[in-house]
Amino acid sequence: LAINIIDMNDNPPVWAAGQLRQALRVREGSPAGGIIGSLLATDIDGPLYNKVRYSIHPKPGTKEGLVAIDPILGQLTVLGDGEIDADVPKTWTLEYTVIASDRCVEDDGVACTGTDPTVWNTEGDLSIDIIDTNNKNPETASPSITVWVWENATHGDPVAQLSATDLDRDELYHTVRYQILYSVNPMLLELFAVDQDSGLITVHYTTDTVLDRDGDYPEHTIFLNLR
Repeated sequence: LAINIIDMNDNPPVWAAGQLRQALRVREGSPAGGIIGSLLATDIDGPLYNKVRYSIHPKPGTKEGLVAIDPILGQLTVLGDGEIDADVPKTWTLEYTVIASDRCVEDDGVACTGTDPTVWNTEGDLSIDIIDTNNKNPETASPSITVWVWENATHGDPVAQLSATDLDRDELYHTVRYQILYSVNPMLLELFAVDQDSGLITVHYTTDTVLDRDGDYPEHTIFLNLR
């Protein structure tokens, strides 16, 4: 006497150990198709019901269309070309609900009968860290300003206070540094300096030359680099 056991879809998929705790990261601005990582879930049911299919769904606060998952392989890839942004608004992680589903899949000549339509969905929470890049330029309220300074001003007298902002997320990239382009006018080396951190331009004499309105240079144009 041979008794054939008819399999039932009575076991849900199970995420493999550590799959949802992976340190997944993606660089902002990554091109579409870039590989982020992969997930794996298994199902101990028989051949009809142990084929796992994957899907991914953004949680509130995470934009649609940024990350995709291969429904069969579980591979995570960048979906939107260059659309992952860490800066506006400042974002550190992409948060998703991932689902591992089983369903009847015909295999090796064994047909789905439709007698056991139960489908199991196993959800999980997935976080993908965004790596910030230096992709924003410093910006000022005005590209040029005009200020006045007394002739024969004293060394250290303030000339102008510059201010700029950078929208990059991380301090490494959004901290603005100020630099006078002395290469444009080397004479400025004898007259002016800028604090690279605060943006304060001051009178800074390095020789006997002083600011003299009655001389050959009644005005000076200072070009700066913000980085």
